[in-house]
Amino acid sequence: MKCIATWRSFLFGFALLGMAGVALATQADFSESDMRASRTVNPASAGLPATASALFRGADMLNLFIVVEAADQHVTVLDGDKLEPIHRFASRNLLDAGPAFTPDGRYMFLASNDGWITKFDIWNLVLVAEVRVGSSTRQMAVSGDGKFVAVANDLPATLVLLDADLNPLKVLAVKDKNGKTHSRVAALRDAPPRRSFVVALKDVAEVWEVSYDPAAEDIAVGMVHDFQYKEGAFIRGFLNPRRSYLSEPLDDFSFTPDYSELMALRHGAGKGQLVNLDVRKRVADFVVQDTTTSGQALARNTLTRDGRYALTSLREHKADGGALVVLDAATRREVKRIPMDRPVGAYNLFNTLNRSSATAR
Repeated sequence: MKCIATWRSFLFGFALLGMAGVALATQADFSESDMRASRTVNPASAGLPATASALFRGADMLNLFIVVEAADQHVTVLDGDKLEPIHRFASRNLLDAGPAFTPDGRYMFLASNDGWITKFDIWNLVLVAEVRVGSSTRQMAVSGDGKFVAVANDLPATLVLLDADLNPLKVLAVKDKNGKTHSRVAALRDAPPRRSFVVALKDVAEVWEVSYDPAAEDIAVGMVHDFQYKEGAFIRGFLNPRRSYLSEPLDDFSFTPDYSELMALRHGAGKGQLVNLDVRKRVADFVVQDTTTSGQALARNTLTRDGRYALTSLREHKADGGALVVLDAATRREVKRIPMDRPVGAYNLFNTLNRSSATAR
């Protein structure tokens, strides 16, 4: 109860800051200074132990589920072994894309539709910090080393790069190579072996790779006479976009196993593009199979770490039967229901951290 009261008191303070920032949200620009002014840190989060709270005694910390409840804007931390809730706290109006986690599973990052990024310490069940990065946010990713957060906004059309403490590092305007056409971001994902974020643009035929490796090679811009001797215009490779130019914009992509290529899709096109991130261009096309089935609800089932159970959401208010339904993954028989208030997603830490689709099929 103390954790909940602490969270609510700080959330109230953050809400006041949010009200003060409404005027900013209507502006076309949301500057780095605006972001820094919005950033708040919970002093109660300082110096907490790097061990799990007593509430987690006996729990597998990587078999936890994070459940987003949309009806009253709450998040539930659920024990994946006992299939029982451990903790529930108030949240902002979160993205359907779900939370992202640091590699050790301790910290969770949540993004709201209106541009707030929240860092939460799962092990100690306490909010750490918040920052507002825009007025309409659509995508978020955390780097494989847990040191960087990337956020894609529709308004303004920006890619914001933060450190793990939610300090703004860089704001990139999402435009074409000529700087004339703005674009929404179709997909934003981390590529851990490449130490980079990969971004597919929805309105411009480009894919960006933004390295978070401080030693990344410089990027050539404009005409270059000699790459070896850097005779030409270059920008730093760290936190700047390296562009791949395509024949048409994309709606989504997935990585090949070694992360060197993208299997990139455009809805309704009937084919996809294989994009090589090293040569930075389309290298092949492939036929897109229609995988639509009558089991849309099952496509959202989330597996426990051992794959024994699948959790699916009944997206209704609790009073109308809203719940997480636990199924035996082998037999599809219902094991139990956990009442929830319009659950819109359940995310297993182990499967999320291991880049597993964690989907029952």
